[in-house]
Amino acid sequence: MIWKIDDIIFVTSKADKYGETLLAEHNGQRYRIRIDKTMMPYYYEVFRHYYEGERDLHQNLFASSRRSRIEEWVTANLK
Repeated sequence: MIWKIDDIIFVTSKADKYGETLLAEHNGQRYRIRIDKTMMPYYYEVFRHYYEGERDLHQNLFASSRRSRIEEWVTANLK
């Protein structure tokens, strides 16, 4: 899946029947959207992805079950 929000393009990193992970880079930061397909409607979470030494860390930024709210949040906050 490719999801373009404003000028940020999220592409699938990993997917299965239970969920999907989309990654993007913007302004030197890595962002991740996780889609949980086990819930109806699907549940979307936005994370900032970063490394601290050898640790792989994720900071939860926003979550919603409405895709339009995710698009509005990304457009407003990741400029």
